[in-house]
Amino acid sequence: MKRAGDTREAGILAAWILGPLLIGGLLWFFTQPLRAELLQEQVNALLGERYALDPALPPAALPKTRLPLGTWYALRDSAQRA
Repeated sequence: MKRAGDTREAGILAAWILGPLLIGGLLWFFTQPLRAELLQEQVNALLGERYALDPALPPAALPKTRLPLGTWYALRDSAQRA
């Protein structure tokens, strides 16, 4: 026989597991532009002037739709994308 306390304890356990996952997912989603900008700065510092990503274009400008797990960048002085 199930007691009323068992259901309550299961709900509390589920909240402890799902709460941090929900908060982490929301933070990941809403900080994407900041993470893309930081990635662009780090790649430009690593590659130097010749192969740098173009900072004049916003990261999500190419293609016109945003990708759920990534971003296209334009290479400086080139029609190629990375």
